[in-house]
Order: sequence, then structure tokens, then C-alpha cells
Amino acid sequence: MIPYIVLVFLPGIYALILKLSRSREDNVGSRSISLFFFIWLLLLALRRNDIGVDLDNYKYLFSEASQLSLKSALSYWSDFEGGYIVFNSILSHLTHDFQWLLVFSGLITIIPMWLFYIKRTEQPLFVIALFMGLTSFPLYFSALRQVMAMAFVFPAFELACKKQIAPFLAIVLLAFLFHSSSFILLLVYPLCNIRLKKDSLWWIVGLSLLIFLLSKYVFNVFLVFLNDKYVELYGQVDNNGAYMMLALYLILLCYSFILADEKKMSKELIAMRNLAALVVFIQPIASVSHVAMRFNYYFLPFMPLLIAHVTKYPQPKYKIISFVARIAMTLFFLYYYFRTVYSGTVFDTDLLQIYPWIPYWSHI
Repeated sequence: MIPYIVLVFLPGIYALILKLSRSREDNVGSRSISLFFFIWLLLLALRRNDIGVDLDNYKYLFSEASQLSLKSALSYWSDFEGGYIVFNSILSHLTHDFQWLLVFSGLITIIPMWLFYIKRTEQPLFVIALFMGLTSFPLYFSALRQVMAMAFVFPAFELACKKQIAPFLAIVLLAFLFHSSSFILLLVYPLCNIRLKKDSLWWIVGLSLLIFLLSKYVFNVFLVFLNDKYVELYGQVDNNGAYMMLALYLILLCYSFILADEKKMSKELIAMRNLAALVVFIQPIASVSHVAMRFNYYFLPFMPLLIAHVTKYPQPKYKIISFVARIAMTLFFLYYYFRTVYSGTVFDTDLLQIYPWIPYWSHI
């Protein structure tokens, strides 16, 4: 439990120290968020190899890949999710220790996000609180293939904003070789190059509610794009009731449209808001199947940066509201995160089995 507390509080305390020492604001953000990602990387790389419910499957894949010659492994490169097989084969020829797979998968997963955040974080504790409350933090300890594919969304986003379509498509293809759900990244390019105005908010909310009403039918369309293996595993409608997250994402999307000072919204920030709109289109489908949530995981890391910027640079008439909102959201999401850590550690309620954190050198 303590490492997960340190992950959040140590960067927050560091940011406070930097502010008291009158360090430049950009230095406070970049250095504090770097500490957050560094600690997170250590937690991923140095955890015992049973911290994460899916890791037994990945141990098996690693063992199987070690039996392949490099030439045989490369023959999988163009196959379904063959990139992950090649990655395992290359690594298994260098070492038979599965712990190194956790190290390198952690590096591939965290570094692109780290580099993206380091240039854009201005309110580190607020951003961290939003990140822990809005994104799929526990997933990074378990679903190795998908979180590695998710790392490619950050260079894809930057390339899309620069309208560099050829390298953008290459990045999406590379992500697809790690997890087939990453085909959803193709939507990043158009969404990074349109501007949804405030008047768009009403039809976005209306369309989201319509998708919610027709979620079972829309989910069947999603299944067309998935491999048969995933359809077999996740193709059932289960009515899991993921309504609260839909309400939360809708509220935050409305917040980002209504309070934002459009003069201070860069092209990147507008693109992030467009991706937040995509999130509220996908989330209604998650109410009938967990597999739909896999598509949203790619875009949720952009939401903390968007909300933090809108909160810091609202329209003048909304400054008091944004000030109160920042305090309320920070406290709420930190409370939610620590309650999850506590209940997962003490009562063993976490489905992904990441609590408590145990180092790889422990055999208890």
C-alpha cells in the first residue's frame, strides 16, 4: 500500500517544495510529473511477477516465444498481434528471466507518456489526481500487450496535429501489431484536425445519449473489427452498468466546453477536447460490454491535461468556479484513488490483483 501512496504524495510534496523555493512554474510541473512517472516506472519494472492478474498468460507466451528462432519469430511480424511475439522472441534470446520483460514493457509503456506529459503539465498534483481518477492506472500492471499499444497514441497524436499522415499511419500499424483494439487510433487523425465549437456540445451530448439507448446494437458493430478470439472472449452483452463513468465524462466534457477561454486553447488542446468527445461516444457501449472500454483506454490519458488547462485558464467570469472545481476534483479523485488502494490491499477487492505492491526480490 505504501508504494502507491508514495507514487502520488511524493511528487506533490516535491512540487510544493519547488514552489516555495520560487522555482519557475514550468520547472515545477515538468520536474514533479517526471518524479511521478519515474516512481511509476519503478513500480512496474520491480514488481513481483504475479502482481497483475494476466501475468501468468504472459509468462506462458514468453516461454513459448523463447522456443522460436529469430527467423521464425519474424515470420509472425505481419500476423495478428505479431509485434508482441517478435518482441518476446528477441527479449527471450537475450535473457530467460521474465522480470526483464516487465522492465522493458514498462519502459515502452511509460516513456512516451512521460515525454508527452513533461512538456504539458503545469499543475502537477491536480494532473496526477485527475490521472489516477480518470484513466486506467491498474490496467498498466496487467494487460501488457494493450498498454504497450496504448503508448503509441502519444506520437500518433503529435503527428496527427502536424498533419504528417504517412508516419501517423506507420505508428498506428505498429500499435496494431501489439493489440488489435488500436485500430481505433485511426480516428485520432481527423479529430486532431477539426474544431468543435461550443454549439457542438449539445449535439455531442444528444448523440452520446442516443448511443446509450442503442448501445447493444452499436456494440455489435464494434465486434466486426475485432479478431475472432476477442469476439469469443468478450462478445457477450453483460449489462455491467458503467453509468457513473459516463456521467462523469459527460460532466467533464461540458466543463471543458463551457469554462474554456477559447483564445487560450491551442490546436493540441482542441484536439484533446475532441478526443474527450469521442470518449463520451464510446463509454455508453461500455455499459453493455467491458471490451468497449478497451477502446476508451487509449484516449483517457489526454483528459487530465485538458481539464487542468481549462481549470487554470477559464473565461474570467468562471474563475471562482474553476478555483473551487480544482480543489473539489483534487480531493475527490485522491480520495477515490486511496480508497481503491486501501480496499484492494485490506479486503482484496481489486480484480486486476495489483494490491498490495510486492517487490520482485520478495518471495513471501
